[in-house]
Amino acid sequence: MNLVIANLPALERQFFCAFSALGKVLVTNATRSANGVNCATPHTDSLPPIPQGEHYFTAKLSVRMKVGPDFEATNFTFYECSTYTSCTQCVSSDFPCDWCVTVHRCTHDAREHCRNDVLVSGVAVSIHI
Repeated sequence: MNLVIANLPALERQFFCAFSALGKVLVTNATRSANGVNCATPHTDSLPPIPQGEHYFTAKLSVRMKVGPDFEATNFTFYECSTYTSCTQCVSSDFPCDWCVTVHRCTHDAREHCRNDVLVSGVAVSIHI
């Protein structure tokens, strides 16, 4: 994902992205871009579990160097479509989720999980970064 950061210091050192949520901090490498940095998201298996009864959690996403304060911070939402158990919940969610009719499954990746299935598309717009 690309983060636009005005006035990011012109340093030749390595930048990092830190995702802080639910008592856990996960740090990934960042690469400098023309107008900010590109952050890699943490691997799914390293994320804290979504709280029981919820469909998402919001993390604080900070850009930093190895030592020193954060340059910038914003919110970043991690969501899980499979936590929705009905078509209506799935396709009306705030997230880009689609419902696979035959297998009764909500997913963010219909091409992978709903092959040759009838698909009900969600109303949220998917943003691919």
